[in-house]
Amino acid sequence: MVLIGGGIKNVPEYTVLFERIVNVLIDLEPDIRLSFSSHPTNVPEALQRWLKRS
Repeated sequence: MVLIGGGIKNVPEYTVLFERIVNVLIDLEPDIRLSFSSHPTNVPEALQRWLKRS
């Protein structure tokens, strides 16, 4: 599992970077699970969403 934080995901100037990161991860690991946070305070919650499903 990979967590991508809001510092990349939520900044419009980083949209292309965000897309590249997601696409590279999927190319490297097709069954990967991605988790997204919007703020440092909700990182544990974002991780838990997928840890419970693994």
